[in-house]
Amino acid sequence: MPSAGEVAGERAAVPITGELRLLRYFVAVAEELHFGRAAKRLGIAQPPLSTAIRTFERQLGVELFRRTSRSVALTAAGESLLRGGRRVLALYAETLAEIETQARGEQSRLRVGFDATTVVATTRFVREFGETQPQIELDLTSLSWGEGAGELGDGTVDVAVVRLPVGDPSLESQIIFEERRVAVLGADHPLARRETLTLADLRGEPLVLPRGTYGGWNTDLAVAPRLTDAARASAPAAASIEELIIRVAAGHGVGVMPESLADSLRNAGFVHIPLLDAPPSVVAIVWRRSGAVAAVRSFVQTALDVCSDGYLAVG
Repeated sequence: MPSAGEVAGERAAVPITGELRLLRYFVAVAEELHFGRAAKRLGIAQPPLSTAIRTFERQLGVELFRRTSRSVALTAAGESLLRGGRRVLALYAETLAEIETQARGEQSRLRVGFDATTVVATTRFVREFGETQPQIELDLTSLSWGEGAGELGDGTVDVAVVRLPVGDPSLESQIIFEERRVAVLGADHPLARRETLTLADLRGEPLVLPRGTYGGWNTDLAVAPRLTDAARASAPAAASIEELIIRVAAGHGVGVMPESLADSLRNAGFVHIPLLDAPPSVVAIVWRRSGAVAAVRSFVQTALDVCSDGYLAVG
């Protein structure tokens, strides 16, 4: 089985071998609850992944998943291992990162992650940071939509500009700014001429919602449950911002996104209308608690300064 660094398309920053590799494979399947998606995320083929999980189960002497022809679900043992496994992998990555930092003597390179919803904000933060800290080399990594926490946990990036909430307790975050959410819909939609909308206005509309667990669509900042309740209809979940945009523009349903993102997509074939009673979208900088080296702290302060200067009203 190839190492993490040998897998095509995988951006693992730390070596993971043996049982740690099996644990990483297990966490991917447990989070996706789908062997095909987990294999794609890991950059390996599905059959070796299935074999590795079966090997892991034999080694542990427990069943981690209940499998049927249509679904994959965690057993009680699998749920326990997922909670502990995330902590183990995060601690391993953090420890190696600390060793690497100590070996360098100081942080001369900062790995910054961002996703499709935070490109504008990250551009301004990176530009300002480069001007004030030219001695620090910046590596930029485009993160999968809603996977910023995972990339931080496995050591791929040092700091990430993402949207809350992030549910990993090993991560620290600093809110940078908030912005309102808007409904996005085709230009010929009956609601397209409205100046504002509420969740109740979307009742009965098919909704294109994000797939996954991050990005502000559940927990205390939940939008999806309230939208789903209001709409009582759904379209296939979107795996990316790009897919959501295409589905909305093609008339498959109504979407919701941060206003700044909608503003940057004015030529995408849809209109966007403020959604008055949706909670705001919150942009934050996130990093590992044990990884708060000087360069990370400086990047966070730069972002705060950019926003306080007033020339970053939205993301």
